[in-house]
Amino acid sequence: MSIRDVHVSTETWRFHCVTCSHQWEQDFEARHSDGPAGSSVAWSLDGVASQPPWVDRTCPECRSVQVRALPPDTPIPRPR
Repeated sequence: MSIRDVHVSTETWRFHCVTCSHQWEQDFEARHSDGPAGSSVAWSLDGVASQPPWVDRTCPECRSVQVRALPPDTPIPRPR
């Protein structure tokens, strides 16, 4: 059995719906692990395993899938 280094962090991701301009944030837990086979990241949302923040997001207002995921500390674009 090998030892893995694990680092857990909470990342606040910002989202912007291209269809209706709705903006929101969600906190994801990122579990980074490094081991002999390489590194990996496991994501969770509200304590449940999830896809990474940039995959399969749906707008909670209009249900559009035209959503931009913006990494932490990235400003949300202003509506035109």
